[in-house]
Amino acid sequence: MSVHVLATGRLIAEPVRRATKNGDPMALATLAATVPLPRDAEGDPSMLVGVVCFGAAAESLLAHAKGETIAVSEGRSLPPVLSGFWPQSVGP
Repeated sequence: MSVHVLATGRLIAEPVRRATKNGDPMALATLAATVPLPRDAEGDPSMLVGVVCFGAAAESLLAHAKGETIAVSEGRSLPPVLSGFWPQSVGP
């Protein structure tokens, strides 16, 4: 089983530079992604998405500034222990 994520939104703050224990570059950021809501729904249609990047992806994220629109994507295989959390109607 795998999960693929694509999030597009605006950076709500400047990305933060960090380093791993080995000294490799790391970047942290939060973006506000707009989510679709029914027409009669009230409230903020945004969802805050935390982003963590390493290596070249971190350097790329650090080149962006607060307010810019970015897109991030990732695809990962889920360990078997997590596959039980998905309802059959949603899963593969």
